[in-house]
Amino acid sequence: MGYPDDATLRLMEEGLSDLTGEGTAADEMIRVVTDSAGRILKLTLNPNVMRMDSQELAEELCAAVQRAQADGERKTRELVGGILGSSEQLPDRTQLWNGH
Repeated sequence: MGYPDDATLRLMEEGLSDLTGEGTAADEMIRVVTDSAGRILKLTLNPNVMRMDSQELAEELCAAVQRAQADGERKTRELVGGILGSSEQLPDRTQLWNGH
């Protein structure tokens, strides 16, 4: 597979700029939205989550963030695969973060 041309790169950039991932936890009382890089854009908490103990709340917050990041990664792979024709050789986000 060769390198994408400038028009293809612009198309991917435009698609990625609007891409978000969404995740929920704690019976949807916690909602997280991330950007295409996995950064948190929005965190919404139902007031009822304050009834949870701190450890459970922390675990549920992490779960919602991880789900949003996974959703964003899936959407990124679909977008890039649709533009390039295949996403099989793309490293996943954890490989990029770990420097592999």
